[in-house]
Amino acid sequence: NDGTCDDTLSGYNTIECGWDGGDCFEYPKCDVADLSKVNDGTCDDALSGYNTIECGWDGGDCFEYPKCDVADLSKVNDGTCDDALPGYNTTECGWDGGDCFEYPKCDVADLSKVNDGTCDDTLSGYNTIE
Repeated sequence: NDGTCDDTLSGYNTIECGWDGGDCFEYPKCDVADLSKVNDGTCDDALSGYNTIECGWDGGDCFEYPKCDVADLSKVNDGTCDDALPGYNTTECGWDGGDCFEYPKCDVADLSKVNDGTCDDTLSGYNTIE
């Protein structure tokens, strides 16, 4: 933390080094009143602008899947199933935040009947572990 963002030096501008001890900021498009509230350990979802993609879900403080370790958290729950990318379509990431189907091995005629509130145990293949 010398007041200079050492983002061109290997390893300094990382989460492990606290974005160069705070000299670099991970969310350049995050426009909020108090940047020190971003990634401070408290989810500021009631404050305007903090719990957004631009602010990294309050720097991760508001993220629903804390064990989700992927390259780009903004891709989780963005409306697109990123199952081709490593780590997204996993339990830890909530099946890409719900973008991907939770039961990829489920082979039934009508997927809309899965988790619809009705036990379809009389239909072939619906009441299985897959």
